[in-house]
Amino acid sequence: MSEKIPKYIELVNWVKEKVESRELKPNQKLYSENELSEMFSMSRQTVRHGISKLEQQGIVERKQGSGTYICGRKSTNNTKTMRIAIVTTYVDCYIFPKVIKDAEKVISEAGYITKLHLPIIPLRGNLQS
Repeated sequence: MSEKIPKYIELVNWVKEKVESRELKPNQKLYSENELSEMFSMSRQTVRHGISKLEQQGIVERKQGSGTYICGRKSTNNTKTMRIAIVTTYVDCYIFPKVIKDAEKVISEAGYITKLHLPIIPLRGNLQS
């Protein structure tokens, strides 16, 4: 069973494809929120969410009172990397594997890179003195 892609991700992927194919060029004004809302049959709030993700990734830039524009090419040195580390113990417990999996999914959809740190803890059965 394939998972349904969130609507805002559809918008993000569409803009990325248009930028890569050069249909949307640097400094070109992106469609308005209302136009994107109609094009993708989604609410303006969902469109705003997608544009926020594109802005976080350095693909678009919002200019208050003017609109949203495609960013020029940036060097990878200027690209902001967003990371979140998950630190936990006892991942073998019944609830932690699902919680970690779901947290990683939500975090990565938000444009963050996740890294899971698991301390090495001896199994309880091996703690004999």
